[in-house]
Amino acid sequence: MSPVKSPPTDIDWARLAVLIDGEGYIGIATTFSTKHKWSRPYLYLDVRVTNTDPRVSEWCVQHFGGKVYMGKRPSNKKWSSCFYWAVSCNKAEAVLLGCLPYFIVKRDQAEVALAFQATLDRAKTNGCNGRPVAEVMEQFRLRDVLRDLKGTSSRRGRVNKALDEYLRGVDSSAEKSDQIN
Repeated sequence: MSPVKSPPTDIDWARLAVLIDGEGYIGIATTFSTKHKWSRPYLYLDVRVTNTDPRVSEWCVQHFGGKVYMGKRPSNKKWSSCFYWAVSCNKAEAVLLGCLPYFIVKRDQAEVALAFQATLDRAKTNGCNGRPVAEVMEQFRLRDVLRDLKGTSSRRGRVNKALDEYLRGVDSSAEKSDQIN
């Protein structure tokens, strides 16, 4: 990842908004922590631009930071390899805020993603207790709203199963602490 050379101009923000509108992805991704007795879901904001020309991803890194990844090699030899530029979490929030006035197609997705990012309490980590269940539920709700906007809600069952397992773990640990007290 190369450092950003100068602050993006309004034209840079507009160009990036067009790239995200046409070739981009705004999502709330899920990962799991396995350091505890149960798998704890962690959601984070993810923004990507995919293209077969590496100059697009390189331009994004030069103006906005982030990282470039090479996609899987295509199974058909006639197809080109793809590259994608990605930012997540706070950098993704900054990208969406800068592009928001210029979005045409994905403005509603960006607004939901920014609402999700606002649910994160960056001031505290909640330590061993994890995040409050109500906060986790609101984050999953916003993730589902975003998926519904994109028409990708068919994958919801797999991740919601993990959420159910997490909530069962939270409930059983609460019951154990009630029994101890």
